[in-house]
Amino acid sequence: MAVTVEEHIVRLLELDPELAERIPADQREQARRVALARTATLPRGRLTPALLSNSRGAVHGMLLLDGLVSRNVHLSGATTIQLLGAGDLLEPAALPLDTTLVPVDVTWAVLEPATAALLDDDFILTVRRWPELIVALFERVGAQTARSGTHCAISQLPRVEDRVEALLWLLAERWGRVGPYGIVLPLKLTHATLGLMLGAKRPTVSLAVKRLEESGRLVRRGDGAWLLKEAWAPPEQSPRQAAKIRFVGDAQRSDRWEGVEGAGDLPHPLNSTTSHELKARVERMKGVHARARDEYRETLDHAVSARERSAALRNRVRDGRR
Repeated sequence: MAVTVEEHIVRLLELDPELAERIPADQREQARRVALARTATLPRGRLTPALLSNSRGAVHGMLLLDGLVSRNVHLSGATTIQLLGAGDLLEPAALPLDTTLVPVDVTWAVLEPATAALLDDDFILTVRRWPELIVALFERVGAQTARSGTHCAISQLPRVEDRVEALLWLLAERWGRVGPYGIVLPLKLTHATLGLMLGAKRPTVSLAVKRLEESGRLVRRGDGAWLLKEAWAPPEQSPRQAAKIRFVGDAQRSDRWEGVEGAGDLPHPLNSTTSHELKARVERMKGVHARARDEYRETLDHAVSARERSAALRNRVRDGRR
């Protein structure tokens, strides 16, 4: 597939302003002018990101600005799919097979024509004065990993009907919009694609979708979009399953959250079934997020301070040699 690398340069922080939120307010305007990146046009079809390496320097990653791309992992005849959209990062190339003990093959496909900013050597040199921007990109990768973990958990639900509904709600968090009759998910996903994303056969997915439609919880619109009518509620858990989840939650807690209101009794993500409980959980999570944000900033300040001390030391050593 031909990938066209555009010659003109874009101001990345104007196209993705959330990346600039960590940059000090008095430096954001300068960062918007300086943080420049080339873009690549990705037409529908198979994508080989490694082709984007060029004489101007290696491409360390691609930031999607629009469109829809799938990351496909193949193992022993089985395939699983992860969807990526605007704001997500694409790795420049899959790992060679000889670097992993599990012989997987990773391919990419452009499902909807996309545009990606190339995070190459020129871009890294341009933004080196704002390490906050690099931190923001790391956070994007972390968010993708978190969604991937949720996706993996959904794939383990015993009933395919629950898997389908939970996955559509997970996708709606990224691409859904509120409509007069429910949440509209504009992704035109076939039953076969849903099956690949959930580890289920297409006929089984078709049967699950039919049951959801009959129950009034899901509607497949004529334009291919999905209409989600009611929020997904997890199936009831046995006492043994509930005890296991509480144990895992206790094991994951750390002293780092001491003093944060609500951090000691955070519920499992699948335990909330009402909007009231969900809002209460969000409020408690705000305190946890604020603590994590402050720790990130403190770490960043230490890194900047260490860099300044190192530069001052090098200057003193250089002056002493003269």
